[in-house]
Amino acid sequence: MLYYHGNIATPTACTDGTLIGKTSSAGEVCGVAAASTAAPYGAVGNTDFDFTNATAFRNNFDRVGAYASYPMGQFVPSVGYQYGKDTSPGGSTFSSNGAFVEGTYLISKYATVGARYDWFRPNTSVESRQWAFTPYVNIPLQNGLQFIAEYQHRDFQLAPAGTVHRKNDSFQVRMIFIL
Repeated sequence: MLYYHGNIATPTACTDGTLIGKTSSAGEVCGVAAASTAAPYGAVGNTDFDFTNATAFRNNFDRVGAYASYPMGQFVPSVGYQYGKDTSPGGSTFSSNGAFVEGTYLISKYATVGARYDWFRPNTSVESRQWAFTPYVNIPLQNGLQFIAEYQHRDFQLAPAGTVHRKNDSFQVRMIFIL
């Protein structure tokens, strides 16, 4: 079980005065076009955000999470749940929640396979859900060096009515060296 309380300065505009998510007179979006239903998805625009008191606000947030796992031989199932509350620019609050379920299986001391399903709702007052499925393999070479390969399929619900989704598939291989 965990609890965390924090705050962060959160901008609402770029230094040129353009609101985040809007297009400036020069035709450049302020921020990243991640919530777009049309290409180019995730196009990076102006990210020179204004953190001054004039346009930024203090987001006071709380997080509560509970996690559990139980080894059963070479298989380890895990589950978790998170609830959060954030402050919006007007001073009101909104909630988020999410959960995951994961299972890992130790094939040998040189290989572990697993899969994880994540579900997240960034704002519970609107229909906006995200989920991801991630199978992976971890290969520790027992000398501090390990390789992790994973594929992830993500789905973002974009429209408030829940009818528009953006899907994102990615594959990555990471090399980690632990001294």
